[in-house]
Amino acid sequence: MISILRRVLIVVTSFLTYTSFAQCDIYISPGSTQVIDHNPGISFSFEIQNDDVIPYTGGSLYMDWTLSGFISGPIWDFSLGVLPIPPGGSRYISSPIFDIPLPENVPGNWTPYGGWVGTSYISFFKLALESNGECFQWVLNDDGTWWDEPLSDGCLNLNGDNFCNDGCNIELIDFDLETGEITLIPYSTYCPNIGSPSWWSQYPYQDPYIFGFVLNFNFGGNSINVSIGGQDIYASGDVLIIDLNSPSLNTLLESILDSINSGENCELVLTVYNFNNAGQLIGNVPENQIIELINLCPPIGGCMDPEANNYNPLATIDDESCLYNILGCTDIIATNYNPLAIEDDGSCEYILYLEGCTDSLATNYNEAAVIDNGSCIYDLCEAIWIPNVFSPNNDGVNDVWEIVYEVNCWVNVEFNIFNRWGVKIYYGYGSDFDSYPFWDGSVNDGNHYVQDGIYYYSVVGRKANSPEVINESGSITVFR
Repeated sequence: MISILRRVLIVVTSFLTYTSFAQCDIYISPGSTQVIDHNPGISFSFEIQNDDVIPYTGGSLYMDWTLSGFISGPIWDFSLGVLPIPPGGSRYISSPIFDIPLPENVPGNWTPYGGWVGTSYISFFKLALESNGECFQWVLNDDGTWWDEPLSDGCLNLNGDNFCNDGCNIELIDFDLETGEITLIPYSTYCPNIGSPSWWSQYPYQDPYIFGFVLNFNFGGNSINVSIGGQDIYASGDVLIIDLNSPSLNTLLESILDSINSGENCELVLTVYNFNNAGQLIGNVPENQIIELINLCPPIGGCMDPEANNYNPLATIDDESCLYNILGCTDIIATNYNPLAIEDDGSCEYILYLEGCTDSLATNYNEAAVIDNGSCIYDLCEAIWIPNVFSPNNDGVNDVWEIVYEVNCWVNVEFNIFNRWGVKIYYGYGSDFDSYPFWDGSVNDGNHYVQDGIYYYSVVGRKANSPEVINESGSITVFR
């Protein structure tokens, strides 16, 4: 009970000055609070003073009022991002919309915002950046009136005392692909951008306003966002024309038109939205912020009758080219085959097919032959294989480096092995070997063997009964 009376005394005492600062380094500047009525809901704008020695990057907004049971928030956590308030500086910011009714919309007028202390009624409604009940800023005077009257956009109301809640409404009027112009009109009383220097310097707002917005182009699965005037303020009701022919947007317009003219994409959806801290996400916009354009591609002429022989499913305009009941040769192997004919008229003509070797790898390949008669002849002396690695470790696997070829096809085959300094360390001649010529890793057939590493070879030879010669060189990797 004593604690409650003490709280009440603090409230009554504080009301005499409307503001209590204690020793807070971060606080709401006196008299800076502005209320904005959205019917339903209200929002606040206020100035934050930073008397701390470090930049203020954001925090929490706390609110006490009678219906909350005198229990402080927080009702909003906010961040100033990469633009904090420097030490000794101040800045106006604006909150989102909170679901709190204004007095004229509540039975008993100011009752929800106040409380009785004995026989005295106290209007109790304050904001703070601390949860300890200190450094707060009153929103109401002690007689229950506002410090500043709520802002209005001046729109027409039936009862004349409520305010419009049009959120971040931006009406998309037209998108003319021929001129490249987008026409829209912003309608808003509350589209602030907490990170915008324009917002800091334009307070207080006495007229409707909206900050920059985003255009989203969606065509053929491509989604492209373009930010327009991110730090600019646009007055409500002003017609805005965005020209995509401008240097910064012309590339986007050209890609859209190229996609349409090529027939790749024939539909386009344009959405405009505002994504500031109290703005919109693209999925939450009303219908008047979306324009869908269809059937944009150039017309394609052709036969559009599915029953016709030359039906074109891609055609968008019938050019009267449809063909029906075509007579002709329907045999695909005939020389006068007609792919458009649907009835055979007995006119097919044929030729005798030439027999021969139809394999292009054979030495006697006949490109005119249609039927293979098994006469193909192949040259077995074409291939000669020279390895590039071996492991002379006497394990019975890949112990020697040998040249593999058809022994009856090549004569006078010889090879040389060199170390990395170009010194010849081995020589071999084909006729000196029982099978393929090889190198076992020794130096000149001695008892000394080379170390692991890279060596080089040269191979020469001549094809039997032919002037064709082979002259190959390369590297060999020895590892054990």
